[in-house]
This record gives sequence, structure tokens and C-alpha cells, in this order.
Amino acid sequence: MPEIVQPGICTKEELIKIAQRATEADLNRKVPQELLDNLDDDGYSLFSVVLPFHNGEDQDPPHHRVHSLLKMKDQNEPLVMYLDIRAIDWEKMRDAEEALKNVPLILKSGKYNMEFPVQDDRK
Repeated sequence: MPEIVQPGICTKEELIKIAQRATEADLNRKVPQELLDNLDDDGYSLFSVVLPFHNGEDQDPPHHRVHSLLKMKDQNEPLVMYLDIRAIDWEKMRDAEEALKNVPLILKSGKYNMEFPVQDDRK
């Protein structure tokens, strides 16, 4: 589970379930169905909490406002959205840092033919 300050990551299938539960809970900011239909089948979307329990911890249901980078079909750049995610779904989401440790193995597997430039912005 990612801490509130750590980014989370999920697959298309996981995001569809999260979006369905957000709709059932009548949360304010949800992923429209047409965007869910156009998520990349093999991609991962990245999330970062910007307003933890933005309506208070006693809200029903407890949820966070998150900054989202959604991986869309046939697009190199992510779609940026702000979404509401139930706190219980956030707790079940994988920590992005942990999940991304396996990315070099995936890239070396040959499924993806990608090269990422190394950029060091540290001063």
C-alpha cells in the first residue's frame, strides 16, 4: 500500500474497478466511461494524493483527491486528471516506487522496445 505521500500505480483493470466504486459512492471527480474504454490495456496509470481526506476524515465514504497520469491507448503522453479515490481503494493500491523496481526487467523482456534517456536534475 502506498503511503499518502507516496505515488500509487495501477493497471487498466484495477482502475476500472476503482472508477466503478467511485461512481457507486457518487464521488465528485470520476473517470468518464469513454476514457476508461480508451485506457492502454498494457499500461499503468500513476496517482499522487494532493488532498488527503479533502472533505474531512469523517466524510462518507472517506476519500482522497488525487492527481492522475492515465496511460491511454496509442498515446505517449499521459492524460492528466484530478480524481476522487476512496481511501480504502488507495490503501489497496500498489506503491509506485516498489512496482517500478520491476520496470527494467519488463523492458528487457523484449515486449517493449523502449529507451529512456537518463536525466539527472539534481543540483
